[in-house]
Amino acid sequence: MQCFARYVKSVHTLPFRGSDNCVGFHRYSNCTSRSFSSSPSNARLKKPRKAKVALVGSGRMGQIRASLLYANPRFNLTSVVDMNLEGAESLAGKYSADPFKTLAEAIHADSLDGIVISTPTFTHDAVIRDAARNGLSVFTEKPVDETADKIEELFKVCNEAGVSLCCGFQRRFDESYVSVAKAVQRGQIGRPITSSIFFADHPCPPIDFLLTGGNIFVDLSAHDVDYIRWVLNDEVASVFATGTSSTETLEEAGVHDNATVVMKFQKGEIPDVIITLDLI
Repeated sequence: MQCFARYVKSVHTLPFRGSDNCVGFHRYSNCTSRSFSSSPSNARLKKPRKAKVALVGSGRMGQIRASLLYANPRFNLTSVVDMNLEGAESLAGKYSADPFKTLAEAIHADSLDGIVISTPTFTHDAVIRDAARNGLSVFTEKPVDETADKIEELFKVCNEAGVSLCCGFQRRFDESYVSVAKAVQRGQIGRPITSSIFFADHPCPPIDFLLTGGNIFVDLSAHDVDYIRWVLNDEVASVFATGTSSTETLEEAGVHDNATVVMKFQKGEIPDVIITLDLI
């Protein structure tokens, strides 16, 4: 699991550059003033308009993000982009948005303030670079990309373009998670030695999503790796990870839907993370 160990050490590059206020999607609207801002310099002269946002991806996560964007009074979901135009049309129709097959078409059709990426990890690079070239800030599903080098490069690209790149680590703003973090950081439970994190996706995603939704270690453990590093204020020294497949179809495709990860931190803490996607 050498590649996974390399990835764990790179997770610190994922959060939004400059501020953690943008890490959680439910706090995403708080970023508008500096990321997706469309407000005039003197807010007293004119009521700020909604930030115009294009959603890239109409799949499982795109449908979740679309409903959140539509319900947020700070945003105007103007378009849905997907190579599967039928999917874009279906989702856009639910929220009075325009469907497009490419981001370039959406950019040409409207004056956007930013984009939200809800596509598979391997597609993020091209979309982020396209947005940066057009001066658009980006909120993306985790992870930003598949390797530490690619992640660092994309943050550099956006920084040089003067746009914000924000990755959704909402656990840092969930009250239940925050309360645990504060208790640990204030020393209320003593010195942490071990911890266990259990992640389960319910209801179970469809088989098509499991086959194409990404690597369980890289794509799904990112939240928990980021959270435990934040709680412990420490870095990972070593990693052991293993996984298994619950069906013959997944096993033949080399896809794990169950995994266990054990990390040893530099100060000696040993957290374990159990991940499963096959809960019914």
